[in-house]
Amino acid sequence: GHFTDTLRHFAGSQGQRQAIVGFPNREIATRLAGYFSAVGIEGLAAWTGQTTVRLAQQSPDAELILLSSRINFEPLSITIQDLRRDPRTAHLPIVILTEDASEEPRLGAQFERDPLITIFT
Repeated sequence: GHFTDTLRHFAGSQGQRQAIVGFPNREIATRLAGYFSAVGIEGLAAWTGQTTVRLAQQSPDAELILLSSRINFEPLSITIQDLRRDPRTAHLPIVILTEDASEEPRLGAQFERDPLITIFT
């Protein structure tokens, strides 16, 4: 069942701190993931919302998700909804990166009820 799947997920922990980076540009996603590696955190890069969710679900050691507001294919709101609905990822803090400061008020209003989401321009 769902509970045993969740327990199995956390039992798979390797003790290596991880951060998931979801960014629409593969090169930038990889570079951002590398910044985490420089401070002892394994950075895992994804360039679509769906891949970001899948990586987070498969990574019991993930501690943070860094997510572009312009993630590919799925809307940002769907990607975050998928992360919040899964018990393996619901607890993870999410930092949303936006390149456009004018997006910040809209994103802040959209996700204001989630204390684990931070908007960063």
